[in-house]
Amino acid sequence: MVSIQRVFVMICVMAASARAGVIEAHGIELEVPADWTVTTGKTSTTIMPAKRSGRGIEIIEANAPLTVAFVRQVMKAAKMTDGDVREGTRNGAKAIGVLGKVPVAGGATVDVEMIAIENAARHTVLLTSYVTSDADPALRAANQKLLLSARLVGPKLALVYKKARRKDLVGYPADVVKLIASTGATLDKQVRLPRPLPIVVDECGAINAVYSSRDHAITMCHELWDSTFALFRLAGYDVEAAHRLAKDTVMFAFFHEFGHALVDELDLATSGSTEDTVDELATIFFGKAKDVGELAAYGGLQWLDTIVRQPQTTNQFYYAHAFDDDHRLSIACLLYASDPQRHATLMKILKIPDHRLARCLGEETARRKAWDSLLAPHLRKPSSP
Repeated sequence: MVSIQRVFVMICVMAASARAGVIEAHGIELEVPADWTVTTGKTSTTIMPAKRSGRGIEIIEANAPLTVAFVRQVMKAAKMTDGDVREGTRNGAKAIGVLGKVPVAGGATVDVEMIAIENAARHTVLLTSYVTSDADPALRAANQKLLLSARLVGPKLALVYKKARRKDLVGYPADVVKLIASTGATLDKQVRLPRPLPIVVDECGAINAVYSSRDHAITMCHELWDSTFALFRLAGYDVEAAHRLAKDTVMFAFFHEFGHALVDELDLATSGSTEDTVDELATIFFGKAKDVGELAAYGGLQWLDTIVRQPQTTNQFYYAHAFDDDHRLSIACLLYASDPQRHATLMKILKIPDHRLARCLGEETARRKAWDSLLAPHLRKPSSP
């Protein structure tokens, strides 16, 4: 166990052993500014502004569960005064924040900010910042952004599978469940989510796929699979083709709900129609998922083309999202603009006119650049943890 007295003692900075960017330390991850250095010791990690000395952020993992009582022990050991203790959550994890003053050499005091987070091992991780009192506003802003970025490491898009309970409900076959899980794992490596976002496969009592902002979860309903497979069979496809198209369609639904989740979970500043925004986000991640994404887009477009001929459908996913011809064209246009050469054949199959595709390139390229800029802080680099 790390000594409580050790918590507020800054270690000497040796040669920086880690680059700036997204780093992992003691079961949490943080975004470190480009001009800051990171030094890792046996029991602690220190993050320092490159052009400053004596002020930085120290991270220590204590072998104790996170409680207010433990945090107050740390404050007492550090002789902290004016300690304002607040309980809450930080990016989905239990957290306690403290603002106070600690004594330094010469009888003076310095302002400190401490954030305590409980990691997956149920150890308390203490982030103590001495930059709070710095006179440089840019340095204080960078310090605050770094502290706010702290979150638990580990998979966020984990699959939660629940077998269909109704006797008349077949539910998702094993290969589709496996594809949903693997796609979630792929996306997890590409985007940094602030909290766990489970993908729940379950019986819902409705033909639907839905993201819940209350539960922070995406639910893929067994009813959606049964309905989609039956739709393609009724449209004349054989069992193999209907299975393939239904699989691609439910993946289209998953990507669409993932788009809803990103807008809410990342608190993205967007304008215009929510559904248009989600279409754009989903299409961006179609491209990131390569073949799976392309097939999902194709399946979704085939599904839209088929379901529109079923005016009595009870498909809640279809009605809740107001899918129509304009929606179908918008998705096709976004997909084509992401990689014209790759998607040219699909556009011919969908009978999208060449003059419309030319407009797609002009319209969507600018929007994609805007999205790239908006998403950049939340995307992992290939070498990021």
